[in-house]
Amino acid sequence: MDWIIETDMGVDDQISIVYMAAKSLTSDAINIKAVLTQGNGLAHVGPAKNNAVRLLRLAGLKPTELPDVGTGSQYGLDGFHQYPADWRYNNDKLSNVSITEYQETWQEHNQSSESLLKKYLIRSKETNQPISIFSLGTFTNIAKCST
Repeated sequence: MDWIIETDMGVDDQISIVYMAAKSLTSDAINIKAVLTQGNGLAHVGPAKNNAVRLLRLAGLKPTELPDVGTGSQYGLDGFHQYPADWRYNNDKLSNVSITEYQETWQEHNQSSESLLKKYLIRSKETNQPISIFSLGTFTNIAKCST
């Protein structure tokens, strides 16, 4: 089964990403096609994307196995509402957990989360192959894609 993970990169999301990625290495039931980060959730734009790549690699994915990783907007649909700054900076730093910085940084995977979501939904419709969305975030990417 193909999956898209939509995330605001909170601690619960971080654990879910590592779990799903690790399971994808041993199960045909999980094929992660994309991770859609958000910049208006529990992490800022750049760190959210960079940390998603770091967590995928921590789970055991090789550089050639990485799914697409998208960058979400730093703004919500209804303006500039954010979690408290302390929470966001803590998540930017992965709660100070020591995880290797990999060569594959967020700059090397520079597509928007919204465009990736549209791409995979269109491909799913054209090929008549279902894709599931595991939404852990604030649904901003999904909402923007549906407008």
